[in-house]
Amino acid sequence: MSFLRFAIAILCISTFAFVSCSKDEEKPANQLDRASLINKTWVTTGTAIKYDGKTYSYGTEQTLTDISFLFKDNGEVIISADNDDDTSTWVLENKTIKIKDDEGTFDLVVNELKDKTLTIDLAKNLDPTKNPETLSIAEQNGFELAYALLLGREKIDITKSNKTVDVMLTLISK
Repeated sequence: MSFLRFAIAILCISTFAFVSCSKDEEKPANQLDRASLINKTWVTTGTAIKYDGKTYSYGTEQTLTDISFLFKDNGEVIISADNDDDTSTWVLENKTIKIKDDEGTFDLVVNELKDKTLTIDLAKNLDPTKNPETLSIAEQNGFELAYALLLGREKIDITKSNKTVDVMLTLISK
């Protein structure tokens, strides 16, 4: 009888150990914590444009517009540009912020979120020779920034090039 009690006690203890010691679920490296984005105003502090293997960085005085994002917990986002506010909806899927407004949906891919600094791709592998009407909203904005800050100033003839453009924004939370 004591062997049976001993065996049952071992069985109960081992069952408890297996159940209580389950591995904590870790957040995959490619996911962001939604809470780190919400209820903060993210203000543009710089733009970086990558073209022909070179990265050109522009500070706040060169971003052309004061762009900010306020991501709310209820799924709304207020996007402000040059004191013009637009309310849209947003969701976070892994490292992509999907924003939907009256004109459609556009994706902002987060490169990095560290402390109070957020770096996002506005446009990646953008073909500057493409008809602007075929571009997404984010790509159109990226093209306008790339042209105003780099392509137009440097008088780069994009019709004679097959190079793509990447446009990244750096924002800080306030």
